[in-house]
Amino acid sequence: MAYLDYSEYAVISGEVSETDFPSLDRAAENIIDLETQYQIDDLSTLPVKVQTLIKKAVAAQIDYLGVYGIDVAFTASNPQGFTVGKVKVESGSSTNAKFSVLSPIAESILELTGLLSRHVHVVGDPFAPWPLGVV
Repeated sequence: MAYLDYSEYAVISGEVSETDFPSLDRAAENIIDLETQYQIDDLSTLPVKVQTLIKKAVAAQIDYLGVYGIDVAFTASNPQGFTVGKVKVESGSSTNAKFSVLSPIAESILELTGLLSRHVHVVGDPFAPWPLGVV
């Protein structure tokens, strides 16, 4: 199930073209699902505030993938260069920078939903994050 369509994305950010959107959207939603441990079954059953935050997180992840590329985001490393025939191009940086698969902005937004929590809580626990806590 898609969390976000292009018209909603264009209102939130719109950094990525409509032609690039479908592939980046699928990748972004897969990353969000992995990071939230597939806790989002049906977006429409969640409170409106949480739905909005999830859509903003997916938009931030799409922008992140649009800037760094899907390959760099999934391998979590900075490419050092490439070779085409006899021509070799290297990056000017000698550092081996690591990238996070999840956008830092998307992570900050998802933290507000409580979906990144790895704690074990019981239903009705007043200190539990959103899905289980007393509302």
